[in-house]
Amino acid sequence: MRRKTEKGNYRKFSIFPRFGRRGRLPDETDWIVLEAELSPGARVRRSRRPAYFWPVRIAAVAVLGVSIPIGLNRANNEIFYENEEFVLRQLTVKTDGVLSEGKLREVANVSPGMKLMEIDLGKLKVHLEKLPIVKEAVVVREMPDRINISVTERKPVAWLSCPPLGIRPADMERGYLLDKEGVFFRCMNLTETEQNLPVIETYRMDEPREGQVMSVDGTTCALDLIAKQGKVIGTEDLMVHAVKLRNEWSFECLYRGGMTVTFSILGVDRGLKDLGIIMSQIGQMEAPLATVNVAVSRNIPVTFSQPIDPSAVSVITEPLRKAAQLGAESFDDTREKHLRSILKSG
Repeated sequence: MRRKTEKGNYRKFSIFPRFGRRGRLPDETDWIVLEAELSPGARVRRSRRPAYFWPVRIAAVAVLGVSIPIGLNRANNEIFYENEEFVLRQLTVKTDGVLSEGKLREVANVSPGMKLMEIDLGKLKVHLEKLPIVKEAVVVREMPDRINISVTERKPVAWLSCPPLGIRPADMERGYLLDKEGVFFRCMNLTETEQNLPVIETYRMDEPREGQVMSVDGTTCALDLIAKQGKVIGTEDLMVHAVKLRNEWSFECLYRGGMTVTFSILGVDRGLKDLGIIMSQIGQMEAPLATVNVAVSRNIPVTFSQPIDPSAVSVITEPLRKAAQLGAESFDDTREKHLRSILKSG
């Protein structure tokens, strides 16, 4: 109990009792403590609450938890789904390949007048990427009335040839193209660029299906060889015409100049380097190479399409004698000497 004093009873006469408490002087009212012991029954009665207190409280929280999402959903529907402003009016389609805008619109299956927020962008992306020639599709909704579609197509690097299955290069009905990852897809537009692509030939494979990856042994190495054509020193003028997958350990590459080179599946980079050394020296000879077998790392066999001019041989061997007189040789010099000696033997 508090005894009334002049300084301690100002709260009763304050105009704003709840908002003026902070910043006031401390209450100097004297307090009188009355000690009284309550009976057990009185304590129980004081702490007891109505039986319906907690059920009512839980029910109120449940009603709020249900009504708020329902209200937000209804507001969202009224703002975005039922609003006449959010209707598809513009569909922008871009691609970096041969697919036509009409074909992409047909696959997308969306048209002006559809409610913008009802179009499932995820499903639209999946439908576009089901086309084997499509590598990636990006679909973006742009408020208030536009959808932008951007398609990245697979770039063909080679034709597939499989005579037992009737698969022929440069054939739009039975032919298949391969991208750098080895994925099959049909030719949509047979231009001069597609006609001049290299060919990967095999006699041992199952019927190909669009969108699948070619799994024949040596396919990855063949695609790697095509990707590196003209990029290795000494092989800048060599363009791949066909790669023939014959077995599990090697394959043959027929270049457009008529030369056939045998590569090891496990040593394509080393074979290209050896071929570059040979080609850099063969330019001094009048006889072009017919075959080279770089599947082996030593005693590389070569054949010529014409007899060798004896005078050209001495031009190649002379620098080797000078190098030997200089003393120690590097590994590359030793290997180049070895390859030149092979050319000398014919």
